[in-house]
Amino acid sequence: MPEYGAGGFAASGASPTGPTAPEGEDDGSRAVIDVHHHFCAPQWREWGEARGLVNPRALPPWAHWDAESALALMDRAGIATAVLKPMLPARYESSAQLREAVTVTLRAAVEAVEAHPGRFFFHTPLFLDDLEVSSWALRHGLDELGAVGVNITANYGGVYLGDPVYDGIFAELDERSAVVDTHPHNLPAVPAGAGGTGRPGAGRPG
Repeated sequence: MPEYGAGGFAASGASPTGPTAPEGEDDGSRAVIDVHHHFCAPQWREWGEARGLVNPRALPPWAHWDAESALALMDRAGIATAVLKPMLPARYESSAQLREAVTVTLRAAVEAVEAHPGRFFFHTPLFLDDLEVSSWALRHGLDELGAVGVNITANYGGVYLGDPVYDGIFAELDERSAVVDTHPHNLPAVPAGAGGTGRPGAGRPG
């Protein structure tokens, strides 16, 4: 398990990419850790396409991830280790389908980690507009599969992370001292008459 959190993050087997700096100094030559590496698993793409959830030709370039290309880029950039941030860009028809998508993605992440020791670690994705699936995902990812953290977006349908509705999930994360990676998301429309200072609408996309 890498060190990742308040005490720092050290990649297994990371080595300097240039001349060794004097002890206690960091001259920037040491290997880099990428803590925000978009991971759209090929297995997830195949799964989503088979269910009519994904049109591969319409996916953005970052969604066409493969290990060989990722490692080649990392090597060129002097990146020793990347933390995979799972991306599952689709609208799911049910909680069961979302849970299946997360299962496929996390299995792929584990396979990437095992195939390339020390080069990849991964987060488990949480979808806070489905709290039951999110609770399962954090337990499955962190407790069972060895994820080094979770990733969430800044709001879900206008419900921001400080909303009390998320207190239970954050309590579960606090119990594990979990690393939480947050990502910007589309801003919801400000309700009429709020003047830009009111709480965004809490409606979630269907």
